[in-house]
Amino acid sequence: AIKNDKGQIIGLRGAAQDITERKEAELQLQFEKRFSQEIAELSPAGIYIYNFKTGTNEYMNSQYTEILGYTIDEVNSMEPAEFFSLFHPDDIESINNHMKHIASGAKHQKTEYRFKNKKGDWVWCYSVDSPFKLNEKGEVESFIGVFVDITDLKEAEIQLKIAKRDAETANIHNNYFLANMGHEIRTPMNGVVGFSSLLRDDTLTKEVKEKYINIIESSSN
Repeated sequence: AIKNDKGQIIGLRGAAQDITERKEAELQLQFEKRFSQEIAELSPAGIYIYNFKTGTNEYMNSQYTEILGYTIDEVNSMEPAEFFSLFHPDDIESINNHMKHIASGAKHQKTEYRFKNKKGDWVWCYSVDSPFKLNEKGEVESFIGVFVDITDLKEAEIQLKIAKRDAETANIHNNYFLANMGHEIRTPMNGVVGFSSLLRDDTLTKEVKEKYINIIESSSN
């Protein structure tokens, strides 16, 4: 401030700086943050960020809860052993190997597994995961995952396998039936054809002809 002899402000002195670029950068950052949040919440897939160090989820979108039934507070209140007990026993080994690959830095790792939802039902999940945050040593501290519910697809696959198995079984029975019927028909037909030919012999006695005719009738029946 510039003052006169009486101490009154008669002017101002200042400096101005162009902060247009900084403001534009801030706006762009806000836009990208909002865009990411909207995409995550509008996605039909469950999205989460899992921290290796704390053994908790740092983030879960609403679809995660929609698919599995658990909120982030419920998941993070579980002990690691309790949480991993929700994976199907037959899938634990593949899940452990999957997470080891991610921890080593492998990107876009895909896996399928069964997870017990809050209602106690098994949900088939198809998940794609990649490292998210690295520490100063380049070690993976957390990873981001995207998964979808493929239970209906898996059930359809199971039904298709059952239908295929049943069709193959039916085909085996059908072939056995045809082979058996062929044998059952061929045996009496041999009698009909064979003894019909023998009847052409004019030297046969009446008794022999009668015997052959009885055999032909029996075979026909």
